[in-house]
Amino acid sequence: MVRRFDEDHPVKDYPIIQPLPDPPPRRRAVAGALVVASLLALISIAVARLESGREQGPGISPPASAAAEESSGRSSVTRPPLPPRIEGIRAILQLHDRCWVVALADGATLEQGRTLEAGDRVVFRADRILELELGSAGAVNLEVNGERVQTGSLGDVVRLELRWKDGEVVTTFV
Repeated sequence: MVRRFDEDHPVKDYPIIQPLPDPPPRRRAVAGALVVASLLALISIAVARLESGREQGPGISPPASAAAEESSGRSSVTRPPLPPRIEGIRAILQLHDRCWVVALADGATLEQGRTLEAGDRVVFRADRILELELGSAGAVNLEVNGERVQTGSLGDVVRLELRWKDGEVVTTFV
């Protein structure tokens, strides 16, 4: 039976498969040249920046007032931008003696009533209304949106309402 199968299905002789030859080595010379050229370009850019900085002199420019005095025409000095305008209320309490403080911002309690010590610094923020109660008003240096606000004398209990209205803070002693 096996013999009959082999006769019906003769085996063909296939050629022996040979392995492919090794690929030629990569050309590292081109890659190396590109790396060297890139490094040279980076170094030349760095040197150019350093040289352009030296051409401006020692880096000392006259103050804006001196520059305006020296030139009778328009000054080429640019002024720094103005600080951004504060929206809402930002109160900074700097204590130089013990003081009991309560703070409410827009109806929400920020500080329920705590005695702060000399040297403490606290910042409270509110969008529309900031209410402060100070147990010893003279112990607090109060700055609201960058402006000093008088609070009272040492030992005075003071209630303040700071209200944001038409782009400024209106202070009311309650």
